[in-house]
Amino acid sequence: MISLLIICACQLPFDSVDSNREEFSCIPCNIKTISDVTKNMEKIKDSQVEKFLCTIKKECELNIEFSQYSNEVLFDILDKHTNKFVIAFSKVPVPEREYLLFVISNPLLDYNIEDFQLKVKNSEGSTEIKSLILKALKDAD
Repeated sequence: MISLLIICACQLPFDSVDSNREEFSCIPCNIKTISDVTKNMEKIKDSQVEKFLCTIKKECELNIEFSQYSNEVLFDILDKHTNKFVIAFSKVPVPEREYLLFVISNPLLDYNIEDFQLKVKNSEGSTEIKSLILKALKDAD
């Protein structure tokens, strides 16, 4: 008997696996994802930042607990892990970036926005992405 093996190369969606990162599923408004990020803040992985950003969607806007918690953690990541944030943000599909930029431009706590601007300016990542984030931070100031 001859066995036939068929291999299919498929393009994986944003929330699937690639060989360089952990598998994750994007679940909007997921408090557990934020909690996991908070617990691992000091040693956060790139994939965790990506997963966190993926959970922040416009549909979560009316979920007050999620919105407040995610806003605080977003600025915590932006402060402590600016490079990872900028690089993860660049992987967010373009249509979904708009809401994240809205969140950045509307911090719920008082922050020294100039500190964030300086960190973003000096971070790794594309100039285009940094410009988008800097504009949102300018709107927050």
